[in-house]
Amino acid sequence: MRLKLKQTLAALAITAFSSGAFAAEHIVEMKNAGADGAMVFEPGFVKAESTLSR
Repeated sequence: MRLKLKQTLAALAITAFSSGAFAAEHIVEMKNAGADGAMVFEPGFVKAESTLSR
């Protein structure tokens, strides 16, 4: 019983402190033929910002 309580409290703590882990979704497609030629990724470059503080 004590182990389940500790596991439950640990799971709640992880859930509470992980709210900063959510990020934006970026979709990159691989195409057989694109604006830059054959077998390309579109977009060719994705710039993402980090929300982590150092």
